[in-house]
Amino acid sequence: MKSGRIYIHIPFCQKACTYCNFHFTTRTDLINAYVQALVSEIHQRSHTLAAEIQSVYFGGGTPSLLNPDQLNVILKTLTGYAKLTSDTEITLEINPEDTNQERVVQWLDLGINRFSVGVQSLDEAELAWMGRIHTINKTYKLLELFYKNNVKNYNLDLIFGSGKSRLEQWNIQLKNWTAFNAPHISAYQLTVEPKTILANRVKNRLYHPPNEEILAEFFIQTHDTLTQAGYHHYEISNYAKPGFEASHNAAYWRSEAYIGLGPSAHSFNGISSRRVNLPGVASYIKNAATQVYLHENEVLNENELFNEKILTRLRTREGLQWEEIRINFGTQALNNLKEALVKWKSYLEYDEPGVRLNLRGMLISDAICRDLFRT
Repeated sequence: MKSGRIYIHIPFCQKACTYCNFHFTTRTDLINAYVQALVSEIHQRSHTLAAEIQSVYFGGGTPSLLNPDQLNVILKTLTGYAKLTSDTEITLEINPEDTNQERVVQWLDLGINRFSVGVQSLDEAELAWMGRIHTINKTYKLLELFYKNNVKNYNLDLIFGSGKSRLEQWNIQLKNWTAFNAPHISAYQLTVEPKTILANRVKNRLYHPPNEEILAEFFIQTHDTLTQAGYHHYEISNYAKPGFEASHNAAYWRSEAYIGLGPSAHSFNGISSRRVNLPGVASYIKNAATQVYLHENEVLNENELFNEKILTRLRTREGLQWEEIRINFGTQALNNLKEALVKWKSYLEYDEPGVRLNLRGMLISDAICRDLFRT
């Protein structure tokens, strides 16, 4: 199946953040060779591209480490096979440290029309603890550049729950962000992922994560502050002003087909088949010479597809739609699901088309989803 949803992994960072378990390298000297390898993969997989591109997402890592010429080469290669339209969303994840007036203008000239800014915190000590290299002043300067250059569509990535700032401080931070009238805000709870600096700190008892009650307070405060400021809480971790929901990310939650380019990138055909490129920047570059990109293919069975539907749909305010479950899995599966949901009714909101989590349900979404999964 062809797709116009494209994720491009840029696995380069200047240093490791304490919490990050994404595939990346600090070998920025490999960027030129990596871009050429990406170009080669695009050529090889051009038959999977739809005629029109709906969205392109440069994720990482730190995509803003690429210079505009390198980004242009990638986009030009894509548009040799598929067409960009006036509605195509092109997102670039950026670090405030990598931005200046010239860069912002060059990015806009390339057609990049959405930016996701890795802000994370407005507290200098917390930024340092996270391993971030930018300063708060850099973030403010970037937002000034957005205003100066009439950048309409951008997201601020924030992290709560480190235990390094109190609830009152977090609420002040949120109000500062809403004062900028950012069109989109993502607020993620800090989680301890395996094989990270943070996990090692926990193992050595150098860090003790906040308990669930404290994290719940942060989540509810985030919801209350942002919704009162006019943001639509359209996904557990995402808030947007009307019309500024992330088109590319929403495609994942709707189980649409998408193509992932670069090491560790995932692709999905929109039905039941997933492709996963193997990690390793050096091996990815080496294999580009032979046009043999190492990957694994996975065909999901009916139970796995059902479970993914539960997991992705219940993350969103759109929720689970009864008719979609009936069409894809049958009337008996729908009836079983409705029966299983009864025990969670105080955590749910029902309407005629389906069901969604209420705010209390979002706090325990993992537990609810696990209970609904089929094995």
